[in-house]
Amino acid sequence: VHPKQSSTILEALRSVLPADVEIMHRPGCLGTEKRKTSAELEALKFLGSSNAVGQHGSRWLRFQAHVADMFFTVASGLSRREWFRRWVMPILRVLGVRPADPAAVARKLAREHAAQRRTMQQN
Repeated sequence: VHPKQSSTILEALRSVLPADVEIMHRPGCLGTEKRKTSAELEALKFLGSSNAVGQHGSRWLRFQAHVADMFFTVASGLSRREWFRRWVMPILRVLGVRPADPAAVARKLAREHAAQRRTMQQN
């Protein structure tokens, strides 16, 4: 069996987006690597729990930010599992939570980018 190799997300984006759109890609860490924290990361974590003037918000805001962090930790762990990709992702695609076609996502981004450019040119 010799299946046809599908294009990567970057290749699909490059083929659909206008030539003046620059795509920058930097490889991330492996799922098994321990993530390193920095002062910048720790400062950014507080953004979700700050009030309008940048001061630490209520405990409720901090709790909401903590819940969001926990959700993303669990979601990233699940997305690395083969059973999740094989059985749950198709259901999420049907529900519209996860677009299945990278080219469709690229077309949507290109339309949004063009609309933003038109808006900026009009102003």
